Amino acid sequence: MAVRGGLHRLAEAATGADSHAALARIITIFCEFWSFDPGALGLLHAVGASNPEFAESVGARNERRRKLLTGVIRRIAEAAPLQHAPLRPTAQRDLVDVLFALTSFAFFAQLTTEGRSAEAACRMVQELAQDAVRRAMGDKS
Repeated sequence: MAVRGGLHRLAEAATGADSHAALARIITIFCEFWSFDPGALGLLHAVGASNPEFAESVGARNERRRKLLTGVIRRIAEAAPLQHAPLRPTAQRDLVDVLFALTSFAFFAQLTTEGRSAEAACRMVQELAQDAVRRAMGDKS
């Protein structure tokens, strides 16, 4: 399912020269994956809730997403202009936690209820992620 849903594109997306563009591309890939077969993905997550072995497998996959986001946020923090204060490790962890939640199946599934399209939900996730990064980096605008 991961291959058919396009997750194989994540490695290339994460290594792009522009770390902000890399984050946007990663979010797009996850949005496309979550919308690829939402019924089957919802079923997999439901099975995980009642089967500890399967839940462990799903959890391991989710932790790969966290690791990917951590790497991109580290690059964003390292490339921050001098006018920004360095992103403290706790702030970096908090930002990754927020992005991890925003890129989850549960969050995406919630956004696509009530007739909202996958594309509209993805735009919302992109905007929320950009705002979270700006705020973490000290830009309150």
